[in-house]
Amino acid sequence: MATTLTQGWELTKRAKDGIFLVTFFDADGKRKRLSTGARSEREAYAKAPQIVAGKTAKQIAKVELVTKADPEIVQPVMTMNDIFDHCEKTVWRNHRAMHTLKSNVRILRRICGYDLVTEMHYMRLEEIQDQLFKLGGRKGKKRAAPGTVKRKMDTLSKALSTATRMQGPDKKPILFAKPPMPSLVVNNLQDRVLTDAEIAAIFKVIEARHLAQPGANWKRFGYFVRFLLDTACRKGEALMVEDSWIEERPDGMVFIHWPQYLPGVVGPDGQPVHTTKNGQPKSLPASKAIKDMLPFLRMNAGQRAPLPATQVHHGFEMD
Repeated sequence: MATTLTQGWELTKRAKDGIFLVTFFDADGKRKRLSTGARSEREAYAKAPQIVAGKTAKQIAKVELVTKADPEIVQPVMTMNDIFDHCEKTVWRNHRAMHTLKSNVRILRRICGYDLVTEMHYMRLEEIQDQLFKLGGRKGKKRAAPGTVKRKMDTLSKALSTATRMQGPDKKPILFAKPPMPSLVVNNLQDRVLTDAEIAAIFKVIEARHLAQPGANWKRFGYFVRFLLDTACRKGEALMVEDSWIEERPDGMVFIHWPQYLPGVVGPDGQPVHTTKNGQPKSLPASKAIKDMLPFLRMNAGQRAPLPATQVHHGFEMD
């Protein structure tokens, strides 16, 4: 049954995710290998001629129609990529952890992006979870940590929940009920407290970089790291601090006040932008190290914030 290249094209199954690939020669005689987006051999054989003709698997999925009992009503086939697209444009548009979310979605698109929403059953979810483990983790680990996999599965779960609230042309839900998610035990607790020796090692490296590259901003970067350590702030919270938020009292105490909203800034939805992740204002006393670094930071920042930064989508990056 397999079709050879001499006859036009052939199918091969990709080991890492079970997706069928179609290999063929284009009009210029160049050899190409493209994804069919299908794990079923029958479905792959049906899509292959269209892909060879110039369509992509995503285009085929979007135009393919499923006829219901009533021939006047047709329901478009929705893939997980369609659901991810919808979520990113609507319900996730102002997500606080946008960088993490986009990273999760990018990986999920590779694994299940072309899966039909209606075929996301429990066994398929187990396969996806197993593939996430096999992708590996940081520092060369062969298997990803349970916590890492859980974050991606949580993103997939939220996307499926959104699908149950979406309607097709027949006014019926795209997905009538979300399938149960596979159980996952997370027991990868870590000690996230730096020891004095570890902190000393960090600043030793920064000082060495400063001596090797005196024209770079390593000294300011060292102050930035000290600010994070002494306040336990998130990176964005530290970089958005304005000089007017720093209160120097007559008794020598210095406090840093984060207002509820970032002054003069609105988000893509036209709403004010919170300065903290929980959306509440906060005040923290400055340590002696922070008080000592303020003159240097102010001198180099001019009228700008003590730690000059550029606002990017849902965050700040140090200048």
